[in-house]
This record gives sequence, C-alpha cells and structure tokens, in this order.
Amino acid sequence: MASKRKRLTLKEKIDILEFRTSNTMGVRALADKFSVSKTQIADIIANKDALYKIWAENGEEKRKWTKLQKTETSIIDNEVLNWFSKLREKNLPVSGPMLQEKSKQIAEMHGFDFKGSNAVVFKLFLYTAHRTLQKIFTAH
Repeated sequence: MASKRKRLTLKEKIDILEFRTSNTMGVRALADKFSVSKTQIADIIANKDALYKIWAENGEEKRKWTKLQKTETSIIDNEVLNWFSKLREKNLPVSGPMLQEKSKQIAEMHGFDFKGSNAVVFKLFLYTAHRTLQKIFTAH
C-alpha cells in the first residue's frame, strides 16, 4: 500500500518556511495550504535551522531527504569513508583490521571512546557494493 504522506523536496520545505515568515499562520493553516499533515509542518518548523543549513550548502531544489539525524559516530564514518576512498582511488588494498584501526585513530582525534567494531567494516562493504552496482547499472 502506498504512503499517503506527501514527500516534500528541500525546496518545498524552504518555501513553506519562507511563507511562514511573511504570513502569521498556524500549523493547521499551513498544513491545509500546502496539502500536507500538521506533523510534517511541525517537523519542518522544528528543523528549520538544519534545513536552511542544508539549503545553503547544496541548494539542490529536487533533493528529497528522508532523515536529518546525525549519530555520534557519523563524523568518524565520514572521515573513514574519505580515507578509504582515497586509498581505493590509488588501487591500494584495504583490509578490515586497517579500517578498524583507522576508525579508532579518528575517534581518538575527536575525543570519542570508540572500539572500531566490525560495523565499520560492514558499513564500508555496503557502501562499496552499492557504488559498484551503481556503476554497473549506469554503464548499461
């Protein structure tokens, strides 16, 4: 069964916030005007700072976003992914223990108490599998 919830693009969310600043309307009135639920409007208003930040950074009009939440380890994940990508661009082999050790080093740099479990290896495995499949399907 398809979802009845209307999925808004980042541009549509910014438009709602802009409209709200120029018009003093409540959540219910905004929901009626834009044909979305009250909960969506409330979430947009609650996350307005993060939405404006994403808009300023990318400004991708058609981008749809599913979640904005960042975990404590997302900094580590991003830095390990960048490190991993640089090594793979140079065709250097990367093993699971290497990934775990690098994640521990990055965590220590940021002051996290992090063990570098197999989850780090699994996340990068999923990422590389996804990227590989993406390349295969876009090539054909």
